Amino acid sequence: MTLVALLIALNGLFVAGEFSLLAVDPARVDAAAASGRRRARSVEALRRRLTFHLGGAQLGITVSSLLLGVVAEDTVGSLLSGIGGPLSSGSAGLGVAAIAVAAGAQMTLGELAPKNLAVSRPLSTAMTLAPVLRLYGVIVAPVVLAFNGIANLVVRALGLRPTEELRVVRTLEELEQVLRESRARTLDRESAQLLGRMLRLAGKVAADALTPRTSLHTLDADATVADLADAAAATGFSRYPVVGDDVDDVVGVVDVRDVLAAAGAADWSAADWSAAPLAPLVRPVLVVGEQLALDRVLAALAEDGSRLAVVVDEYGGTAGVITSEDVVEEVVGNLEDEHDARHTAAPRPRRAAAGGARTLSGKLTLDEASEILEEMAAAALAGPAASAAPPPADP
Repeated sequence: MTLVALLIALNGLFVAGEFSLLAVDPARVDAAAASGRRRARSVEALRRRLTFHLGGAQLGITVSSLLLGVVAEDTVGSLLSGIGGPLSSGSAGLGVAAIAVAAGAQMTLGELAPKNLAVSRPLSTAMTLAPVLRLYGVIVAPVVLAFNGIANLVVRALGLRPTEELRVVRTLEELEQVLRESRARTLDRESAQLLGRMLRLAGKVAADALTPRTSLHTLDADATVADLADAAAATGFSRYPVVGDDVDDVVGVVDVRDVLAAAGAADWSAADWSAAPLAPLVRPVLVVGEQLALDRVLAALAEDGSRLAVVVDEYGGTAGVITSEDVVEEVVGNLEDEHDARHTAAPRPRRAAAGGARTLSGKLTLDEASEILEEMAAAALAGPAASAAPPPADP
């Protein structure tokens, strides 16, 4: 009976090791290793050869199960034969009962209990078993490598490419799918949108966030401070690209605060305000390509000490301008201040149309349109209570 218990325990060890290596969070392992925990470094070493050590665990499970099947009938049968009756020695029922009892013990104590333990406490389980699993891996390495090689040949014969290590890094699409599934259960809409925008930021470029050239407010190179004051009063903006011959000839950028600082330092009179040229106050402007990633755009703005950059297309023409606020809005959504409310007439993102349809603004980005469509779909699924709300009025 001792041998049966030992085989079940070995089976449980390999099951717990296998599931703990699969379930453990790599970030928690890294943090534990960085804090100086030696066994966490052993877990890191096991995960670096995850496929090999999983194969070793499978080998241990298979061998211990086979040996248990060999010895269980006689060992367990000798215990059950004392019951007598249909389980008397030599009866057909005794063998069946012995195998059933052994299989139940194997399934409960050697499979399910270790699996549940490893899944509920993967890090502590993995660190506890790591030294044993590493030593075992050294002992059975030739056998595991041989079986892995044979398995790879079978996979190739089926026209597939074997993968030696499990891919633990999720793609952007997989992360977005996880986010969509979580949103339906645990995340509120605002948190889900914020996380979704953060994920999508990695794939965005300057062209996705710029203000297009057709919407730019520019000043001519020979403009005066009075022209700047008129533009600021009309638009509420504080920075303006300064152009030469046309919008493709951006010579710099002027900031209202620079003008105010110069006026205060020189004690300008009303006449000075109207006649002073802007040219001495124009700063050089940062230029970026429209295919530059947004994170690099933000880094370039920070390095240059600028808040605005001109975005040029592949032909060198001006595609638009981009600010640090534009990049931030790609993550947190639209940011409005008192100038936005007073001076800008942004198009309504959606409005009611005939037949219960909705009309979306042509100036929406694909991400903004996607979020609105998801909101509309969620409202439709919410039932009569949601649909009873009156639709937004036409502007």
